[in-house]
Amino acid sequence: MVAETKPNWTISSSNLIRTWLNRLGPFIGLLIVIGIFVLVIESPGRYLSTTNLRVILAQTVIVAIGAIGMTVIIISGGIDLSVGSSIALSGVITALTINSGLSPVMALTVGVLAGGLVG
Repeated sequence: MVAETKPNWTISSSNLIRTWLNRLGPFIGLLIVIGIFVLVIESPGRYLSTTNLRVILAQTVIVAIGAIGMTVIIISGGIDLSVGSSIALSGVITALTINSGLSPVMALTVGVLAGGLVG
Protein backbone atom coordinates (compact mmCIF):
# COMPACT_ATOMS: atom_id res chain seq x y z
CA MET A 1 0.00 0.00 0.00
CA VAL A 2 1.11 3.47 -0.84
CA ALA A 3 -0.09 6.33 1.24
CA GLU A 4 -1.41 9.28 -0.69
CA THR A 5 0.08 12.61 0.10
CA LYS A 6 -1.52 15.81 -0.94
CA PRO A 7 0.69 18.80 -1.60
CA ASN A 8 0.19 21.70 0.73
CA TRP A 9 -0.76 24.56 -1.61
CA THR A 10 -1.58 27.02 1.10
CA ILE A 11 0.84 29.90 1.32
CA SER A 12 0.95 31.88 4.51
CA SER A 13 0.50 35.62 4.25
CA SER A 14 4.03 36.29 5.55
CA ASN A 15 5.52 34.08 2.81
CA LEU A 16 3.40 35.83 0.20
CA ILE A 17 4.51 39.26 1.41
CA ARG A 18 8.14 38.14 1.49
CA THR A 19 7.87 36.77 -2.06
CA TRP A 20 6.40 40.04 -3.37
CA LEU A 21 9.02 42.10 -1.54
CA ASN A 22 11.80 39.97 -3.06
CA ARG A 23 10.39 40.61 -6.52
CA LEU A 24 9.43 44.27 -6.15
CA GLY A 25 12.05 45.36 -3.61
CA PRO A 26 14.58 46.78 -6.09
CA PHE A 27 11.88 48.78 -7.89
CA ILE A 28 10.54 50.12 -4.60
CA GLY A 29 14.07 51.11 -3.60
CA LEU A 30 14.58 52.88 -6.93
CA LEU A 31 11.35 54.80 -6.49
CA ILE A 32 12.41 55.82 -2.96
CA VAL A 33 15.78 57.10 -4.25
CA ILE A 34 14.06 59.07 -7.04
CA GLY A 35 11.64 60.52 -4.49
CA ILE A 36 14.49 61.59 -2.20
CA PHE A 37 16.30 63.31 -5.07
CA VAL A 38 13.13 65.08 -6.14
CA LEU A 39 12.63 66.39 -2.60
CA VAL A 40 16.27 67.38 -1.98
CA ILE A 41 16.95 69.16 -5.28
CA GLU A 42 15.49 72.63 -5.57
CA SER A 43 14.17 72.07 -9.07
CA PRO A 44 12.63 68.62 -9.61
CA GLY A 45 12.05 69.49 -13.28
CA ARG A 46 15.79 69.40 -13.91
CA TYR A 47 16.22 66.01 -12.26
CA LEU A 48 13.24 64.30 -13.88
CA SER A 49 13.93 65.61 -17.38
CA THR A 50 14.47 63.65 -20.57
CA THR A 51 17.85 65.34 -21.01
CA ASN A 52 19.05 64.04 -17.65
CA LEU A 53 17.74 60.55 -18.41
CA ARG A 54 19.55 60.56 -21.77
CA VAL A 55 22.83 61.63 -20.11
CA ILE A 56 22.53 58.91 -17.45
CA LEU A 57 21.80 56.23 -20.06
CA ALA A 58 24.71 57.41 -22.23
CA GLN A 59 27.10 57.16 -19.28
CA THR A 60 25.97 53.69 -18.24
CA VAL A 61 26.46 52.18 -21.68
CA ILE A 62 30.19 51.72 -21.01
CA VAL A 63 29.51 49.84 -17.79
CA ALA A 64 26.83 47.73 -19.50
CA ILE A 65 29.22 46.68 -22.28
CA GLY A 66 31.82 45.69 -19.68
CA ALA A 67 29.17 43.76 -17.72
CA ILE A 68 28.13 41.85 -20.84
CA GLY A 69 31.75 40.93 -21.47
CA MET A 70 32.21 39.80 -17.86
CA THR A 71 29.02 37.75 -18.06
CA VAL A 72 30.37 35.86 -21.06
CA ILE A 73 33.68 35.25 -19.29
CA ILE A 74 32.02 34.02 -16.09
CA ILE A 75 29.60 31.75 -17.99
CA SER A 76 32.54 30.18 -19.83
CA GLY A 77 34.00 29.12 -16.48
CA GLY A 78 36.67 31.73 -15.92
CA ILE A 79 36.84 34.99 -14.09
CA ASP A 80 38.95 37.88 -15.25
CA LEU A 81 39.27 41.04 -13.20
CA SER A 82 41.36 42.89 -15.78
CA VAL A 83 38.36 43.80 -17.95
CA GLY A 84 37.85 47.14 -16.18
CA SER A 85 41.46 48.19 -16.65
CA SER A 86 41.36 47.11 -20.29
CA ILE A 87 38.28 49.25 -20.88
CA ALA A 88 39.96 52.19 -19.16
CA LEU A 89 43.15 51.75 -21.18
CA SER A 90 41.19 51.62 -24.45
CA GLY A 91 39.30 54.77 -23.51
CA VAL A 92 42.48 56.66 -22.59
CA ILE A 93 44.25 55.62 -25.79
CA THR A 94 41.23 56.64 -27.86
CA ALA A 95 41.07 60.03 -26.11
CA LEU A 96 44.80 60.62 -26.54
CA THR A 97 44.69 59.79 -30.25
CA ILE A 98 41.71 62.12 -30.78
CA ASN A 99 43.56 64.81 -28.83
CA SER A 100 46.66 64.37 -31.02
CA GLY A 101 44.65 65.20 -34.14
CA LEU A 102 43.61 61.85 -35.62
CA SER A 103 40.10 61.42 -36.94
CA PRO A 104 37.58 59.93 -34.50
CA VAL A 105 37.17 56.80 -36.64
CA MET A 106 40.93 56.22 -36.70
CA ALA A 107 41.19 56.92 -32.97
CA LEU A 108 38.41 54.45 -32.26
CA THR A 109 40.17 51.85 -34.36
CA VAL A 110 43.43 52.41 -32.46
CA GLY A 111 41.58 52.17 -29.12
CA VAL A 112 39.84 48.92 -30.09
CA LEU A 113 43.10 47.44 -31.35
CA ALA A 114 44.83 48.41 -28.09
CA GLY A 115 42.03 46.79 -26.08
CA GLY A 116 42.25 43.66 -28.21
CA LEU A 117 46.00 43.54 -27.87
CA VAL A 118 45.86 43.85 -24.07
CA GLY A 119 42.84 41.60 -23.67
